[in-house]
Amino acid sequence: MDRLRPSSPVLPGALTVPVRPGSTSPPFLQPPTQLFTPAGPTLPKAGLSAPSFAFLEGSQGIVAGAGASATALRAARAMPGVQAGWVGRLEHNRHSGNDQEAAILVPQGLDYRRPVQVMYYFHGWNGAVSKALASGSEGLGDVLMDWGRRHNAVVVVPQGPARDVFSHQPSWMKGPGQFDHLNREVLGHLTTLLPAQAQLQSVALAGHSAGGLAVKNSLESLSGSGMTSLQGGRWSSLQVAGATFLDATYSDEAGVGSSRANHAHRALKALNPQATFEVLYLTGTATDKGYTQTGQTSYLETTDTRFQAFAPHKLSHGAVPRHFFARP
Repeated sequence: MDRLRPSSPVLPGALTVPVRPGSTSPPFLQPPTQLFTPAGPTLPKAGLSAPSFAFLEGSQGIVAGAGASATALRAARAMPGVQAGWVGRLEHNRHSGNDQEAAILVPQGLDYRRPVQVMYYFHGWNGAVSKALASGSEGLGDVLMDWGRRHNAVVVVPQGPARDVFSHQPSWMKGPGQFDHLNREVLGHLTTLLPAQAQLQSVALAGHSAGGLAVKNSLESLSGSGMTSLQGGRWSSLQVAGATFLDATYSDEAGVGSSRANHAHRALKALNPQATFEVLYLTGTATDKGYTQTGQTSYLETTDTRFQAFAPHKLSHGAVPRHFFARP
């Protein structure tokens, strides 16, 4: 895969920030009266009386870090509604493959008077960052930033092992404290992508298909280390607010419903008893563990798990993530 090797931290054409002559501070550290008027249109004020930062509209703020692939960068820059972002290699995006790329995306229109969430989306088997960020029937590119704006959240899309037919990605994010290390790395990048007044308060995780293993592993890596909150960059005391299995409730154990979702739920509740756990699945398929059938009760049915079922002829397996991020 071709890799971009920029000679500077910012690609040609990427966002540059105006600085008043004689000042070394970026705009979001200067008083609003010292900001230059951007050359292009600016975002609506969204009710903010005195915004302390401004970016140009569009995706010109996406920066290529070391290890950024041309395909992922093109997909990210083609997405509508991106305020700023970073694409590159995250050292702690650990799995059995060699590609540790990830995209960190900040939607336009976030309300920084309110807490901001960090959503991690783990794609399924044979997936990729570039596929997840593409538009189309199974891509998320044209809906992801609107979801982030509605939920006041930034979105992180890590690259998993592209093809691992024998193990279906069991090593992704597995190990004590693994997700904590990844999250610290992400928050370090968000320190430069978000304005000074941004307050991160929580993280959430969603996994599609085999990506549910990454969600389970991430949650167990935290609960197994005895952690109850996260920190990184200039933020601390972040809570794990929720986890979602997107047609990902497969099982590695017989007769227990979905062992992956069961373990993930237990780990999540150990971290935060108030956290939400949601399962979207297709009825009559390998991810349906009796959740809608009489005479069979799963562990998750005895909990506060939220279920949403779909008939396979109405929604395909690959389209479940798009439904989740596009729903009101």
